[in-house]
Amino acid sequence: MKKIFTFVCCVCMAVASFAQGIVYDTNFALASNGATATASSGNAGAAIDGNNGSRWESDHQETAWWQLDMGQVRIFNTIQIRWEGAYSKTFELLGSNDAANWTVIQSVSRTLDNANNYEEEFVFATDQSYRYILLNATERGLPYGHSFFEFRVLYPGVSVLTTLELTAASPLAKMSEGVDLNVVAKDQNNAIMADYGTLTYNIDPAAAGNMVGNKYMPATKGTAVITAQVGEVVSNVVSVFAYAGENVALNKPVENIGTPETPGLIVNNGNEGDIWQGITSPSNATMDQECGFIIDLEAYYSLELVTIKFEGACSQNYTVDFSEDGSAWTTGYEHIGNPGINGRTDMIYPGGDKELQNYDKVRYVRFLSTKQATEWGCKIYEFKVFGEDWVPSDDAEAPVMGTASLVSVNDNHAVIAVTATDNGEVRDFHVVDAANGINVFCAAVAGNITVRNLQPGTTYHFTITARDLALNESANSQTVNVTTAAHLTQPETLPEAQSHPAEKVKAIYSDVYTVNPVWNDYNAPWGQSTTMEAIEVSGDNMLKYANLNWLGWTCATAVNASEMTHLHIDIWAEDNGHLGIVPIFGGTGLTTDDNKRKIVDLEGQAWNSFDLNLATDFAGLNLTSIFQFKYDNADGRTFVIDNVYFWTDGIVTALEEVTTEQNVTKVIRNGQLLIIKDGVAYNVAGQIIGK
Repeated sequence: MKKIFTFVCCVCMAVASFAQGIVYDTNFALASNGATATASSGNAGAAIDGNNGSRWESDHQETAWWQLDMGQVRIFNTIQIRWEGAYSKTFELLGSNDAANWTVIQSVSRTLDNANNYEEEFVFATDQSYRYILLNATERGLPYGHSFFEFRVLYPGVSVLTTLELTAASPLAKMSEGVDLNVVAKDQNNAIMADYGTLTYNIDPAAAGNMVGNKYMPATKGTAVITAQVGEVVSNVVSVFAYAGENVALNKPVENIGTPETPGLIVNNGNEGDIWQGITSPSNATMDQECGFIIDLEAYYSLELVTIKFEGACSQNYTVDFSEDGSAWTTGYEHIGNPGINGRTDMIYPGGDKELQNYDKVRYVRFLSTKQATEWGCKIYEFKVFGEDWVPSDDAEAPVMGTASLVSVNDNHAVIAVTATDNGEVRDFHVVDAANGINVFCAAVAGNITVRNLQPGTTYHFTITARDLALNESANSQTVNVTTAAHLTQPETLPEAQSHPAEKVKAIYSDVYTVNPVWNDYNAPWGQSTTMEAIEVSGDNMLKYANLNWLGWTCATAVNASEMTHLHIDIWAEDNGHLGIVPIFGGTGLTTDDNKRKIVDLEGQAWNSFDLNLATDFAGLNLTSIFQFKYDNADGRTFVIDNVYFWTDGIVTALEEVTTEQNVTKVIRNGQLLIIKDGVAYNVAGQIIGK
């Protein structure tokens, strides 16, 4: 059943006094309507053939004229001229009924910067009545003469509504927010009408929602079909899907599938300015390489909507799959056949063009790209999942809250160990501190909940209760007091002690190991906005970078790291974020390779230590001549860097055994540590490399 809403459009505009009851919708200057044209030179008829690609052009001279004969006296109030670049700078329009006695109806003198395809319109306050119209040009705007594509003579007459064009600001509407609709009314001449009478909206089904002015406000979830109507004129159909839930995937844990080039959290962090790069620039032979991610929603939800905002480098084929336990999967949507570069947002929902299925009781959501549309790979700005709590209908027994104790706290979040019991399954824990505006539900992961978005240097008194899947909440509670740390802009402690033997290390920056060969610039002038400051913490020198977008390190002599197995780096981050690390091969006479990047996730207000595997994290990088480092993908954050060096996990025991003997010599050759024993050369891994 349809629901109908009406209102009256009361916008008025002044118009000329037209002959009522007569509709003139004709261009009187068209040759097809009996008009002819003559001129001082050129093909005069090309300007009245209705073809915007042909034009009248006079000889290249200062003065020219062009004359129209409409075949009979016509009543008109509008003349339009579509100029070519060679416009008339000064001219008159004259009217006559005998082609002998002329009356000036318009005089023009002006300069145009760019007249090409410039459409000039003259609307006369009173009706004009002539058979002949003369354009008499006395000065040209360019040295090429006078030229226009089309000359039109019109009398719009009385506008009669013939078309209603209905659009929605979005095919989606959140129930609490609605969506704006827009109606464009057009007359028999395709001109937009401002005053078109009483407008009616038809909503099917009737219970789907209501109109508030021009805004559709859903009353129930699902799809509504809407049309607009004035009298007997009915608009096109617009479909709007209504949903109620929030984006339950926002900042939830993400596990990458395959070898994406960015951390998974980028894909659901609420920032559409950064890009998750699943696969970048694969060869044509590997365009069907799988990549993707799994998001743990940390609770069960009934899903309503999934949106995927792709960059131009999108998936040709992909699936969105759902699971309760992360192991058994059902397909929520399968997309096949998107061609080429196509930046778009896919909207997947029940009843939509992209049909959402199997969406009840979902905890894990998987995106899996099985084929990229182009060689540029698969990139996503943001992946969103909207839903509401999944609630079983047959559980009335509330859980019992067990214990709660503080595990750790920093400047913006606290980790609390919790226990609870229930006849079924505990869903999450309700954490409240009304005095500080905290009222959140946190799912337990490995027995711990994390209360986020806290303020630095603040004391909280948390009251914690447990909820089960039916949203029954425990009658008893536990209290945990938490005081967050102050927010630091640089570290107050040192990273963990370095434990690798010096002979197995090639240092780039460190106080612990000797940097050899020398690196001479730790903030190369590459046009970055990053600022660098050398700082000291407990006697240890470090490099602090603020507003980091990218920065470069350069060396005096390239490092040969071909015998190394890992790259170590210690990074202190002011806030949670990520950083790209790019060792660069090249130098004088070598082809530079700077496309091997490892992006690491960073925990704010803490030291983050990484030992990156050179074979897997920087696969294919030539390590024989590393002469630069680049750091990027930092989102303008502040970082402190310490202890950057290559090291090897070679056979330590074998080396120690041979180096204790008297007939052993250590040498450095081509930047590589060699052990010489009985005339045999070993590398630091204990492998024989020569005699």
